[in-house]
Amino acid sequence: MLWRTSSEPMTPVNSPLRISCAILDVEVTPTTLSGLVQTVSATLRNRERLIIVGHNLHSAFLYHTDDGFRSFYDLADTVLCDGAPVLWDAQFTLRHSKKRLQRIERIGSTDWIPSICGLAELSTICVVGASRTSNERFVSWCEHQNPRATIIGIPGDPWDERQAESAREKVSRSRPQLILIGLGMPLQEQFARSLTELPTPAVIATVGGAIDQLSEVQKNAPRGIGKYGLEWVWRLSTQPKRLWRRYLIEPWQLLVLRFYKWSSGK
Repeated sequence: MLWRTSSEPMTPVNSPLRISCAILDVEVTPTTLSGLVQTVSATLRNRERLIIVGHNLHSAFLYHTDDGFRSFYDLADTVLCDGAPVLWDAQFTLRHSKKRLQRIERIGSTDWIPSICGLAELSTICVVGASRTSNERFVSWCEHQNPRATIIGIPGDPWDERQAESAREKVSRSRPQLILIGLGMPLQEQFARSLTELPTPAVIATVGGAIDQLSEVQKNAPRGIGKYGLEWVWRLSTQPKRLWRRYLIEPWQLLVLRFYKWSSGK
């Protein structure tokens, strides 16, 4: 699936202050879990559009190597600190900033989805991505979180342009208030970008593997290792064939890219 762009330039409609991380050179939104819940709740009440994404080392690498991915992240309204290195970079930047900014927390998709899905303002949720089994289990999980809401599941495996078009049509017909997209990077961002063209505003969030994790099809990393930034070791040990390049190669490629920009003054 290729990046779809509108004929008119788009700008974020809910743009809180961002900070540019000094080392990784990516922007994040200083916020907390409670702050994010308040933002989403207000967006739903006002019937506005809100795009939520998260930054980790993988997205930082794509941000510097994929122009379409970069433009979508620049379009997003809220950019969360999803990975520990991004949080550390943001905290380092804040400590050396002269501006007074609000507190920033690491907020992964599995952290905020349970809080958001139960909001009273939500009546329709659409879940795009993961296998059929995982998607169905996640839909059941959502129904337990919010019995009042209608939950629409659209599996993402297999996924091709025909499936993407069918999913867009289904999303358009159902007019959900919250759209959770877990197709993996950068595919989920490409699909999310295409949904910004729909006339009905919604909260659109890319959530990576959260569908698999909250449906318990895939085990999440133990909570205790999160503060040390070692979830990658857990994930690599459980899915080495799929994740070895992301965790063992990409960080070094990103380091080379950043060093080149530092040394060239870009």
